[in-house]
Amino acid sequence: MKKHLITLILSMHVLLVFGQTNPTQQREEWQAKFFSSPDFAIPLLVDAAIMNSPDIEILETTRKASKNQLKLAKKEPLRSIRLSASYGYGSMNNWFDESQLNNFSPFNLDARSQYALGIGINYNLEQLTGGRRLRVQNQELMVQQSEAQRKQGERVIRQNVIVLYQELVLAKVSLDHFQDALQTAYVNSQLVDKQFREGNIRVEEQMAVQDVYNNAKLAQVQASNQYETALLMLEETIGMTINTLMNSK
Repeated sequence: MKKHLITLILSMHVLLVFGQTNPTQQREEWQAKFFSSPDFAIPLLVDAAIMNSPDIEILETTRKASKNQLKLAKKEPLRSIRLSASYGYGSMNNWFDESQLNNFSPFNLDARSQYALGIGINYNLEQLTGGRRLRVQNQELMVQQSEAQRKQGERVIRQNVIVLYQELVLAKVSLDHFQDALQTAYVNSQLVDKQFREGNIRVEEQMAVQDVYNNAKLAQVQASNQYETALLMLEETIGMTINTLMNSK
């Protein structure tokens, strides 16, 4: 019984440790893939940047408005067709033959209701000379222009994302390098301090090593600042954090 209890406790401990470390391992996996695989990362960044770009939203609105104007231009002939109806009351016949017209006297006719229904088409000279066709063609060109502007806007965003991604990767490599250099300088400074306290080295040697450590620390801070700036610029472009983007996939 005691043996089974120990096994159960160990099993629960393993599950607990796995549950605690697994998210970190997953995060490290996508981070490694993000920085080492441009073919994987750049398309995700470009799609997010286009989806959240206010410039693209403006261009898309312009494109939709141009398509609506084209639909209206194509339906313009329908505006020249008019349907009319009227109602009256009196003693007028609807049709007359020639004998009735000669002997016509409205006072001899019975009063009755009169209905009239008609359809008419009204064209101006501009429509008859091809003005409408030219307007439709011009509006089609406007639609093509708006679509080309959107494609150009997407291309600009794609180029910008590529540049920002490469800058972030370079900043990450630089930061890793200076962090390693800082760690090495720190270890050396601790050893030198110990040797100095023991009287094994002179103060000039101890100060030289301390200067190396201070320079390494400054370089690491600068590299960290450059990395944070590159990261924020890229996240500003895509409209979300990198962590949010990668966790949504």
